[in-house]
Amino acid sequence: NQSVLYVQDSLDGEPRVFLDPNKLSDDGTVALSGISFSNNGKYTAYTISRSGSDWREIYVMDTETGKLLDDHIEWAKFTGAAWQGDGFYYSAYDAPVKGKEFSNVNENHKIYYHKMGTPQSQDQLVYQNPAHPKRFYTASVNEDETVLFLYESGDGRGNALYMKDLRKPNAPFVTMATDMDYNYAPMEVIGDKIYMFTNYDAPKYRLMIADINKPALKDWTELVPESENVLSNAGVIGGKLFLTYDKDAANFKQPIKIESSKYDAEANRYLNLIKYSDDSLKQLTSYFEKCKEPTIILFLGDHQPRLTDEFMNKITNGQYQTWSSEQMMKRYQVPFVIWANYDIKEQHIEKTSMNYIQSILTKTAGVKMTGYQRFLNEVRKEVPTITSQGYWGKNGKFYQINDKGSPYYGIIQKYRMIQYNMMFDKKNRRDSFFEVSK
Repeated sequence: NQSVLYVQDSLDGEPRVFLDPNKLSDDGTVALSGISFSNNGKYTAYTISRSGSDWREIYVMDTETGKLLDDHIEWAKFTGAAWQGDGFYYSAYDAPVKGKEFSNVNENHKIYYHKMGTPQSQDQLVYQNPAHPKRFYTASVNEDETVLFLYESGDGRGNALYMKDLRKPNAPFVTMATDMDYNYAPMEVIGDKIYMFTNYDAPKYRLMIADINKPALKDWTELVPESENVLSNAGVIGGKLFLTYDKDAANFKQPIKIESSKYDAEANRYLNLIKYSDDSLKQLTSYFEKCKEPTIILFLGDHQPRLTDEFMNKITNGQYQTWSSEQMMKRYQVPFVIWANYDIKEQHIEKTSMNYIQSILTKTAGVKMTGYQRFLNEVRKEVPTITSQGYWGKNGKFYQINDKGSPYYGIIQKYRMIQYNMMFDKKNRRDSFFEVSK
């Protein structure tokens, strides 16, 4: 049930099939995950995944004839094809040991350049960073092919950004921004100006300009400031800026309508987002049901959607501001589902918390557990839910974290000690307790 890509010679021309992902395999286990065209329109690169794996393969075809070419990239991951000339940049890992393609830990993400008509073994290594083997590195090139952008992520909520001036032979990568708690996305390059879409010091996003000759963040200037509405998209078309703002989440259709409610738009949005979440979960599981590779999925959120204090006061008749810690914690109770496309033991867990999820998932999947995960499963029998504010014991009562009168105080102290050893006590950390032995 993948969407088919069509092409037509003019706006009123007859459409014809350009690429049908449903024909990439006989059993429907190959999915189209991305597509990109060379800037001269000569080539079309598309990425696929097999049986739900996050490994990617890149194929290239002649755009005009649709003929599949010999160029084929394997062991790519978290990437597309960023074209420059008769070739493209992509990100990949070293080929895994045979038989361990889906179990090996992936480290040292690298960026390569592939020249059309050559084998992958001859691809040029463009960038690697052995100092940070767990981080991710991807590339993009602007339409005029004058700047290569390098994105670094995996150690924060956003990305670091670097650039290389392709107009200068052997130019080095130059740092633009390094704070990975923000998103930095180049949207256009015009002359020496780089137009940036970013939430740097602007949670609702803004546009800034960087100069190719002085690209460091400290030298950026603001073009469009942050506003009261979220700037969700921006683009340059015909020399003009087109900006898209979200107001009251009005950027999606809302099939659920409350005919009459004092809770108005916010309640309506809340219910519609629940419906979309359910629909997405159904779509996800329907896809993996068809995959041969054993797959287990954890679906959860760490808290309920953020609702304004005004809305909470409406639905609680003004009592929200006086809630106890126990009542406040109930706002963070969310359902979770563990689903697999193979038989697993059906069970209902009435109450748990985020700290236990990894041990529950590991046990359900039947894979080898660490000493720490086994410890968590034992703690959960006595203290089924732990939060930053307090916890619920198996007797159903809520206790503050430092309540010395709690019958579970000793267990909580042991839990806190082991947490400290894992996260902060590098000198005395028992690595063998927290990691799976090889």
